[in-house]
Amino acid sequence: MGTKLPGDLPMSGRHASRSHGGRGPGRGPRSQLLLALWGAGLVLFNFPMLIVWDRDMTVLGLPLLPVALFGIWVALIGVLAWASERPRHTPGP
Repeated sequence: MGTKLPGDLPMSGRHASRSHGGRGPGRGPRSQLLLALWGAGLVLFNFPMLIVWDRDMTVLGLPLLPVALFGIWVALIGVLAWASERPRHTPGP
């Protein structure tokens, strides 16, 4: 149990973080943000929220519903691009 054999090497890579209680892949703040974006998209493009935008109004001569759908879509893609491109936070030594 306590003896170290010549071929024993410390675990490294992807499996080390899982076996030693660290964060595995897909558990960081970026993954949580992407999951939150997915949930926001699901809620915003679902029926109860779509009924909010279904009015007899126009924005610059365009019906409100398609303008709102396009705006929500653009906003989600913008936040997704920002979340994907920002540098990962690496803890100090």
